Amino acid sequence: MSVVPILASAAEADITQGKYSEDGNGISCVVDSPEDAPPKDRPRLSSRTASSQIASTSENVKTFRTDTAPELDWYQPCNGGDNLIDFYINVHDVDVSTIKSATLTLAVWDVDYYCGGACGGLCERDAVYINGHRLTTPELYLTGANNQWSTCTFNVEPEWIIEGDNYVEIDIDLLSRRCWCVECDWGELRLELVDVKVVEIEALEDIDIKDGAGNDITDPIWKHDEPSKYDPIADAMKNRFIFWTYPGSLKIKTTIDAFPTKPSWEPKCKYDWQISGTDKHGTGEFTGWSGEFKVDMPQEVGKYTLTLAFTLYDDENNEIKSQHMSHILYVTYENSKLPKPKTTWLDKATDWASGAANPSEVGSYIDNPGIYTKSNWRYRDSRIGGLPNPNFGNWLQLFNPLQNVTIQQVFVGFLYP
Repeated sequence: MSVVPILASAAEADITQGKYSEDGNGISCVVDSPEDAPPKDRPRLSSRTASSQIASTSENVKTFRTDTAPELDWYQPCNGGDNLIDFYINVHDVDVSTIKSATLTLAVWDVDYYCGGACGGLCERDAVYINGHRLTTPELYLTGANNQWSTCTFNVEPEWIIEGDNYVEIDIDLLSRRCWCVECDWGELRLELVDVKVVEIEALEDIDIKDGAGNDITDPIWKHDEPSKYDPIADAMKNRFIFWTYPGSLKIKTTIDAFPTKPSWEPKCKYDWQISGTDKHGTGEFTGWSGEFKVDMPQEVGKYTLTLAFTLYDDENNEIKSQHMSHILYVTYENSKLPKPKTTWLDKATDWASGAANPSEVGSYIDNPGIYTKSNWRYRDSRIGGLPNPNFGNWLQLFNPLQNVTIQQVFVGFLYP
């Protein structure tokens, strides 16, 4: 590339005319020579590595550094070479369309930005380019001081960054082409990405429930900004239409968002769900900022774990994020005849009738080993709703967790058709 000097201000025009012999602090210096190169035993601004490409990653920031290249660590043009330092910074595993902002940082030695009267007042002005684009903010040129290390950071337009090798150039000593030299230790690109992720999960067409304290559990059951929010879900294994029953299911609604703003493209979401201890699982995908999918219920009463996994892709099918979350899933036989049962009741009901697959098994499992064995309550009349006999068991151990609701209400409501 052919680089062209830019004199962007009246002050710099004055410098070219020799009007400045020193800066406001009276600093003066002489032009650079090979002896001004950084001493070999002086610590540099980075440790050397065997690899010329270093990448680091956080949630939505990626940095890529080059610190080994033919024209790095070379004091040019005093120690040979010419007035151009160039090298590449490799950007990889990034969808460049998700870049929100970018900066280029250079570690440089001996930038005589203020030179006093040296070189006829033509102080050092070194221009920086990336992929052929001149970088001009927040400074027009490299800045620094005589015989010192400095770091200079420039803003880069996101659309100038490419996946792969990004070409960096430092055009040395624009004003005189004969007085000043500079050395670059390393260059680093820092990319702040648009953060696209699942932000909310809702459970639809399920049973409305309350927590153990009696508070309604409402949608969403999961939110990205509430890390501890993994609300339980409840649904019936059977739905009823007049006299017919058929397998139950619920729907999961997924909402996706992007921060700080949405890109012009829509994400693709691949989802995977599975229910612990069963063969119930499913996969699928949707494109857009929200989508719904069906989750089929196990055909046995019980307390399960529903695990959801999401992988998001951009419009070029590049993977940009993976997320997963798990929720307790209470599976009852039919819909509750009680309004919004508490999770404490569901814990008992699904435990005592665990594994029941039909009405006969529901009744049998509740009776024995359900209530009889697990509650430690002994009773004379085995019918649901039978009166307790204090001589045969501990009524309070069963009664208290049910919060003053009779056995018949609980088990007919949760488990029995």
